[in-house]
Amino acid sequence: MTKKIIGLLLFVSTITLAQEKVLLRLNYEKGDSYTMTMKMAQEMGMGEMTNNMDIQMEYDITNVSKDTYESTAKYTKMTMDMKQGGVNVSYDSTKKDEELDEIGKMMN
Repeated sequence: MTKKIIGLLLFVSTITLAQEKVLLRLNYEKGDSYTMTMKMAQEMGMGEMTNNMDIQMEYDITNVSKDTYESTAKYTKMTMDMKQGGVNVSYDSTKKDEELDEIGKMMN
């Protein structure tokens, strides 16, 4: 029981120490375009459950006034490879329906 409590305290303290505040400032101008790429990789258990995702988005700045800005966002690409309980799911938004499996077709 004490090992579990010590493990939990170590886990919580590691998470709280790993976080820090960051202030990001960008000087947006009307007409600017940005591409954001997000990559996520998760592994739970001993490789029994994995989830890998890549997402690309394009931002177009449509209006800027003082401290506020307006933008439009468009998802341009998404890929996902997931394994859970012996089931593998693979999806790529750049593939045609014929190239996708049944689950990928449902996601499309």
